[in-house]
Amino acid sequence: MRFEREFIVPLPPEAVWAMLWDIERMVGCVPGCAGATVVEEKRRYKASIVEKVGPFKLDIPLEIEIGAIDAPRSMRMRAVGKDKRIGTEVTWDLGLDLEPQGGQTQCRMSIDAEVVGRLVSLGQGVIKLKGNQTITRFADSLLANLTAANGQATRPVQ
Repeated sequence: MRFEREFIVPLPPEAVWAMLWDIERMVGCVPGCAGATVVEEKRRYKASIVEKVGPFKLDIPLEIEIGAIDAPRSMRMRAVGKDKRIGTEVTWDLGLDLEPQGGQTQCRMSIDAEVVGRLVSLGQGVIKLKGNQTITRFADSLLANLTAANGQATRPVQ
């Protein structure tokens, strides 16, 4: 499944890029993220996601590996984890592209998700709905976090 979101941040790409590497602030932007630790700076991280999807409460420890980086323009990463309690495995390939537009930044996020196991019994529609809600919550939180300190208005791209 693929999920995408675009939005404009009234800050230059360098300011957005710096926030992406502030792990404590990023944890606060990721829905359900119960914490993250640095394994190898800008290469590998561990995180834990706790989220409810339908009747299931997922608790997924994630291994996150940063792939391609083109600072301050783009990054690719892969997150892999398994909720052993309900037998569900997830793989998320995430992409973030930052494009300067004057003093602002156009942000494009995409996630290719693969879900295997018991959660699949809910059906593609429920999983797709939850995925769309999650990427929207993440984008909105990231946007609010980036602009709050600057007191600037924000606007999503439709």
